[in-house]
Amino acid sequence: AALALADLGARVVLVCRNRERGEAARDRIREQTGNTKVELEVLDVSDLAAIRARAPALASEPIDALVHNAGSLSDAREENAQGLELTLATHVVGPHLLTKVLRSALEAAGEARVVWVSSGGMYTQRLELEDPEWSEREFDGVTAYAEAKRAQVVLARLWAEEFGAKGVRVYAMHPGWA
Repeated sequence: AALALADLGARVVLVCRNRERGEAARDRIREQTGNTKVELEVLDVSDLAAIRARAPALASEPIDALVHNAGSLSDAREENAQGLELTLATHVVGPHLLTKVLRSALEAAGEARVVWVSSGGMYTQRLELEDPEWSEREFDGVTAYAEAKRAQVVLARLWAEEFGAKGVRVYAMHPGWA
């Protein structure tokens, strides 16, 4: 998505948790497209404090598109800086907060799009509301991933209702089926 948007001449801000990999992606996109308006913001979307501290700067001008594509698939249960299970924090809680922080900039764009990159793996699991953070269950990374992807689809629908007539459209999609 970043490559395609940059190729169209858009200003693209890559939000990446790893500086070196982010710089490599930014440089590759700039080289392939000739677009120098490809920037990097180092931000781990699983870290809610980091989102609150850094994301408001991203909302300083209208945002036409926000693509949630951060991912995590762990073999063992891990927690983010705030003590939330990492898969849930990376795929659901952090992107939800980021959308909330960027809401005014999305609405200011007039016809913005928010895209949640989900997965067909979500069809293998129901949404687990009793223990979404895996504090009681034996952790299974693939199942946690599938549950988080299902939660993204539900959250996309809720955000679509929340934005209502504000001109922001919200979608969930599977990259292989798009």
